[in-house]
Amino acid sequence: MDLKSELLKSIWYAFTSLDVEQSGKVSKSQLKATEGTFNKEIFDELCWTMTSKKNCKPSIQQGLCSQKDCFKLFCLFNLLSEDRYPLVIIQPEDAALQDGMSVWEFLEHLSAGQLLRAESKEAFSLALDDVFMEMYHNIIKKGYLLKKGHVRRNWQERWFILKPSSLTYYVNEDLKEKKGEILLEESSVVENLPDKEGRRCLFCVKTAVRTYEMSASNMKQRVDWVQAVQTALRLRAEGKNSLHQELKLSRRKQRETLQRSQSNQSSQNEPSAVEALQQSSPEQQGETENLEQHIESIIQREVEAKRKEEEKQEREKQQAIQRDLEKQLEEAKERELVNQSTNTQMLKHWKIQLNRLMKPITPGDKVEHLPVKPTCPRQGQALTSREFITKVQTGISPEKGNGYSPSPTPEEEEQSS
Repeated sequence: MDLKSELLKSIWYAFTSLDVEQSGKVSKSQLKATEGTFNKEIFDELCWTMTSKKNCKPSIQQGLCSQKDCFKLFCLFNLLSEDRYPLVIIQPEDAALQDGMSVWEFLEHLSAGQLLRAESKEAFSLALDDVFMEMYHNIIKKGYLLKKGHVRRNWQERWFILKPSSLTYYVNEDLKEKKGEILLEESSVVENLPDKEGRRCLFCVKTAVRTYEMSASNMKQRVDWVQAVQTALRLRAEGKNSLHQELKLSRRKQRETLQRSQSNQSSQNEPSAVEALQQSSPEQQGETENLEQHIESIIQREVEAKRKEEEKQEREKQQAIQRDLEKQLEEAKERELVNQSTNTQMLKHWKIQLNRLMKPITPGDKVEHLPVKPTCPRQGQALTSREFITKVQTGISPEKGNGYSPSPTPEEEEQSS
């Protein structure tokens, strides 16, 4: 990945943080802070400052990572992220991260101690600094070596930093005083040297200009340094300037190959399973059929039990409805009987009243209502018809003349007779 592609990732973060309205446009005045900056680390730090104010949670810096550590992790994330936007890291081994993880999720998980365990924040910072220098600054190897001088021919301890294009050496590891630089070319080679002048673990780097002799502290260190220089020369010959970028591309190819093989394997599993079933022995097929029949019978029993339960519930529901209807019908019949008895009593009363009104008046009823006092003698509590008529006629004539005549007493009746 060239410098332009690396810078675009940091610019993307700065641009999205400034594009508050998400319109895809940012004024030039907002991007003036990045003008005139040609140091990549300083430029990335400016972009980090712009985007961290908006997206970096305070809880992240309260955990394992400091502000400086978060910036280094931000740079390493951009280095290892996919070359598509939004920037994510894909981890195929973890099912939860197959779709990708953003830098803010990465920092949050890492600061909370969910991705690794560290003894202390200081130990984590030191380890992170080594990784940052190695990956971000493309440092293949660094450490102390004894170097033989070109003029005075004496041996001096120097701090060496190996990159794909050069091997630079300083007075010590604080990098304040640079003593020289060995430019690695396609014609450069690295070789082991025999022990001489009381020095052991010797090797040399030959360039077109001169040969540089160095001594490692032990055999392991010499092997590591020789292999590291050979790696740098190989990258130089292939036109690559980063070892980790090459490793990133190789991991991506492996992941794509694994995904294709898994998809092909899943597509071939179905016919292979059918073929294996067809080629199985008759006993296995019989066991499979028995198992299928057993499972089918269990399913049928469950279905039948469920159906019976539903029918039972339906019957209970219908019975409850029928009981309610019968109860309502009985109540209606009782109300009807009460109303009928009431109507019968009223009808009987009205019939009695009507009969009283419609009863004809007989002659006896008329005589009973006349104002006549009985003056005729009674025989056995009864009057003969002739006596009755005579008395009536003698009682009516005075009434016509005077309007009223009292009946004679019994003594008057005896005198008159």
